[in-house]
Amino acid sequence: MAVTVPCPYCAAECEVELPEGTAKVFPHPTDGKRRIRLGNIDQELAVKIFNDFWSPKVLPGTKEISVQCKRCKFEFHTLFFKQEDLDIHRHFDFEFQGIMTKPISIRLLDLIHLPYSISCFLVAALLWLAWAIPVIGFGGANKIASDLMSFSYILILAFILYAIRFYVDTLRKMKEPIKRILKVKRPEMKGWVYERFKCYILGRGSPRKLLMPDLVGLICLLVYLLYHFNWVIHYAPYLTIFETPPVEGQKIVYTSYTATIFSPIFWGSIAFAFGEALWLTISTTWSIYKMGVWLPLNINTFEKTGGVKPLGRLALSAIVPYIAAEFIIIPHLLVTTSIIEIFGIPRMAIIAILTILTFVLFFSSIYSIHFGMKRKKEKILSKIRREYHKKQKYFLKLFSEEFGSKGSKNESLLSLARFLRVSLSDLEFFEKKVESMRTWPYDFEIVVKLIGSSLIPLVTLLLRELVWRLLNF
Repeated sequence: MAVTVPCPYCAAECEVELPEGTAKVFPHPTDGKRRIRLGNIDQELAVKIFNDFWSPKVLPGTKEISVQCKRCKFEFHTLFFKQEDLDIHRHFDFEFQGIMTKPISIRLLDLIHLPYSISCFLVAALLWLAWAIPVIGFGGANKIASDLMSFSYILILAFILYAIRFYVDTLRKMKEPIKRILKVKRPEMKGWVYERFKCYILGRGSPRKLLMPDLVGLICLLVYLLYHFNWVIHYAPYLTIFETPPVEGQKIVYTSYTATIFSPIFWGSIAFAFGEALWLTISTTWSIYKMGVWLPLNINTFEKTGGVKPLGRLALSAIVPYIAAEFIIIPHLLVTTSIIEIFGIPRMAIIAILTILTFVLFFSSIYSIHFGMKRKKEKILSKIRREYHKKQKYFLKLFSEEFGSKGSKNESLLSLARFLRVSLSDLEFFEKKVESMRTWPYDFEIVVKLIGSSLIPLVTLLLRELVWRLLNF
């Protein structure tokens, strides 16, 4: 059965062969080759795993056909099914489905009806007290008082929680600006495409399923628990009911059973928040890159940043959770006195790695956008220059033949000559305007913020050296 469906990108009618008895079709933009075999995993199982965590669920009885539009050459998908009473549009209405798009950390902060900064610090302080109070109760007050590292991690956990909350709120606010960038002809599809890409960042949550940041956070928590279990085995001979002096020189080691039992409450929370923050940065980097690869973007060559600056802003906001996660190791950089003391790596090498990674994450996310902007700019400039040379050639020919030695004053020819001069002037203006367009989706403000963010580890280390010198250490 041949039916025609509108292309979501250009609204051209495309003919599609569907099985007999198909009641409805639903064309939608594609987000790349999603249904692929993952290694040796069975294809159906791979699809099920993928859709459980990332994609909006596939309805039972629906099938999907990939179609390439003959006009715009972009690929799109068409769903077809037999259920007469199935409202496919409500299925793709994320608000109707009650999709949960808030990580556990944000849902925890929402329970405290206070400003973000206060609620983040309050949650971090309460988790620290849940570990510190039992330790103090069993003779560890002096250790807690001298353990500056544990106090600094209260601020670090609060910063990570705030960064996660800030990023997710930014992701929600960026919906309308990015919808305007998507070159999708059917307006109702733009919001759907953006929600689809949010699924790659947050996962397809529901009351019974974890979001991807939470899953990665739990994996990091599990890694910490394995490390903690190994620590318990190593220090088992030293464990006591009450805290005893440090067993390794000046290094603070909590040897009581209460510290061993309650440590995962605070340090495990940091590991969980670290996993959430790291996933949000990495997944957003990948999603923005794929958005430039998979989707046609509405690039305006007459704007400085091509009209796609919101993607640069989103890429910059995705760096914030990574910057927060960096602070997990910054306290170690501040307290080490030896040049080589962190896993045998020089401190400046760690600083360099963290700084380079900041730039790598940012530029790798927008590289596909840069490639599309550069290609569009070259295409428009080539078109303008061809038209300019064509009109210029015609104008010179007209001038030499009609206004040469003959001195013709034919009004129609004069009018044509004026029109050509204006056209050439306009083309020169357009050429300069297009040439002024940047081929990266950022401006000076974004660059300054990126450089400032990347220098945070170096600044903290320099401040540490300055303070120590002032205190004559």
